[in-house]
Amino acid sequence: MVDNLTRILVSICMPVCNGSEFLSQAFESIAALDYPDLEIIISDDNSSDNTLKLCQEFAETSSIPVHVISHLQSGIGANWNNCIEHSKGKYIKFLFQDDLLAPSCISEMVQVMEAHPNMGIVASKRDLLIEGSPPFPLEFQRFIDHCDDLQKGLAFLSSDALMILNSKTLKHDSFFQAPQNKIGEPSVIMIRKAVLDKVGMYREDMHQILDYELYFRVIRISSIGIIRKTLASFRVHAKQASAANFGKSLDEQKQMERELYDKYWSYLGTKSRWRLWKKFHPFAIRVESIVYRLKSILTL
Repeated sequence: MVDNLTRILVSICMPVCNGSEFLSQAFESIAALDYPDLEIIISDDNSSDNTLKLCQEFAETSSIPVHVISHLQSGIGANWNNCIEHSKGKYIKFLFQDDLLAPSCISEMVQVMEAHPNMGIVASKRDLLIEGSPPFPLEFQRFIDHCDDLQKGLAFLSSDALMILNSKTLKHDSFFQAPQNKIGEPSVIMIRKAVLDKVGMYREDMHQILDYELYFRVIRISSIGIIRKTLASFRVHAKQASAANFGKSLDEQKQMERELYDKYWSYLGTKSRWRLWKKFHPFAIRVESIVYRLKSILTL
């Protein structure tokens, strides 16, 4: 599978921070990859546990070139971007410290990207690695129930082995129904680095949905492919669904909706436009305020 694709360098980017619990499993999944032309960029965000030591040990024993970079803590996006800035590959393949890649993940993704020169991102289906035992906290259980299959709302797309999304996909209102992130977490995607040069890197002012926001910038100028095959595993645990994180996510979702209204209006379908118009247009906000006041007076 990979013979005709050799000499195309792929950078595996691993932003890490206090991830020693599952890091060895992530390294084992890298060692099992069937794609030969790789480099590994590890950006350690000032870990206080055994993470940096494990990374250095892996670098000393790996047959793949490994570059371990210490990074002063300045947010999630900054650590992700630090990996990209030090990478040299044509393609960026993220792998987070808790997650795993299937042996053929990179070779299959490179094959798709090379066959579609206008594709900026390719993703795949993924398994959930659920830590802990039920009963789970409410928000965590909701995530498991609703986000096991991120693409279940894309029934309007072709049933081929490769789903292809582009700017016209945003016209379908079902694209914005839950789960909202139809592409996937960073560990399930591969990005063409030349596309990042055009759209910019991850937003460093976001902490929860910065990957989701990037997908909109990419889909305006290129297609996004989703392989209907499980090529990665995403680990989930209750801390990811904490009340604090859930609140931050809601705040950023509101911020993202405002950006959809301001920057992506022409790409959206009728229902999405109407929903955002009611929420953000000054006239609609004024009318809603008047109606609220009238209701308050009538209930006195």
